[in-house]
Amino acid sequence: MIGEDRPRIDARRVAGNGMASRAWPEIPADMLPLVEQLCGVLHRERGDELSTTWEERLPDLVSDLVERSVHRGGMGVAPVLAARLAGDATWRAEVEWALLVRASLLWPLSLLVYEDVEDIQCLGADRILVEAAGSKQLLQGSGPEAFSAPTRREADARLEEWFRTLLSYAGVQPRTQLTRDQPRAVATMATAVGQVRIAVVVAPAAVGRNSVYACLRIPRVSGPSTLDEFVANGTIPSGVAAFLRECVRARLNMIISGGTGAGKTTLMRALCAEVADDETLLVIEDSPELALAQERPDGRMVHENTITMATVPGAWKEQEARVSMEDLGRDALRFLPSRIIVGEARGAEMADAANAMTTGHEGSMVSVHANSAAETIPKVVNYVMMAPRFAGQVELATRVAHQAIHLVVHLRKSQRLGRRAVTGVVAYSADGAAVDVYRTDEHDALVRRVHSIADLPRRLQEALGEQLVEVPAP
Repeated sequence: MIGEDRPRIDARRVAGNGMASRAWPEIPADMLPLVEQLCGVLHRERGDELSTTWEERLPDLVSDLVERSVHRGGMGVAPVLAARLAGDATWRAEVEWALLVRASLLWPLSLLVYEDVEDIQCLGADRILVEAAGSKQLLQGSGPEAFSAPTRREADARLEEWFRTLLSYAGVQPRTQLTRDQPRAVATMATAVGQVRIAVVVAPAAVGRNSVYACLRIPRVSGPSTLDEFVANGTIPSGVAAFLRECVRARLNMIISGGTGAGKTTLMRALCAEVADDETLLVIEDSPELALAQERPDGRMVHENTITMATVPGAWKEQEARVSMEDLGRDALRFLPSRIIVGEARGAEMADAANAMTTGHEGSMVSVHANSAAETIPKVVNYVMMAPRFAGQVELATRVAHQAIHLVVHLRKSQRLGRRAVTGVVAYSADGAAVDVYRTDEHDALVRRVHSIADLPRRLQEALGEQLVEVPAP
């Protein structure tokens, strides 16, 4: 059910307040009594199981319950409604979606989590923004009753209590509580669409207009999953895509850099799709987002042979992670991967990734948060130095980074247009000399700065020379 093409429920876009906006999704009034009735059955059968395990199983539970209501009876569903569920596939899909969101532990934000949005930003209870398809939109309308109150203070208190309850469910990691002494929390929750990341801060740490601010990051695999799809949506020119495809096949080590929401994870997924099926990819992530082993819209997996490992936080917020990124980086080579993919490096795990890149695992990829391509390598060096064996050794860490990294691909998201685009591709020699392969000009157009493969660093010449004579024009 999740991910199927079904008609959206009242999610039309409207204009207002100087930014794109959309109405809160709603369960249609004529469907609501049936949904509430079936939701009651689900909750009775759930009992006291307020856990993420139940949330993950919810789509199957919903489908089974609707099937039982159609064919077995005993649910109190009127015969005319049972007949419509049996004969109208579109309406049945609507009912199943509505039942899923109404029964969810995330209700009423499940209206958004199980829709098409990638991020939910709560700037208090009265101003909630969503991001979908690269566009940020303000939710308009009365909104859910659960967050409504006569005053802003009371509404914020309701939203804060909603997050406090959410964080208490079994399986949310790490276990944490929102109190005046601990007014912030960062956690993950397993859902039917994957691991949702939750960040929330409340008063006294939250100050200003509202007393609670929060963000939910929902993993999506509905975006581009191939380089051709990136070309089609304008993120990458066709010539640049052709060059990157050959770089993947030539087993060049890549850093994908960019700011928050620039599309680093999505581009990395598309690049991994270019890796031959007989290679084993080992993915290391803080929270699962790449989803290489999940099906694409065309029914194929992004990459068939994938091992995915994620960090495990401490049972309580104050405890150290039970399994850290550095732990996974050290263990990675024991699984005999062809290439190592690090979802986002932010610390000492970069040293292990760099070691893998230079010890028989060429073609590995790492994403790094950076504001420009030029800023990327210094960031990598700083991360390498976080490993105890490189602490304080700037020259050694720099040499390791230069030897490991062949190519940096930088993305930027236009805040004005909400559009993501590759803005630079930089090649590096083993001694750190940088060559701009593609770079934006004064008009923000991506232009080719190198024409001949012979003008690239020698190790790229050797890797690409059999496939390319000339760097493709954008």
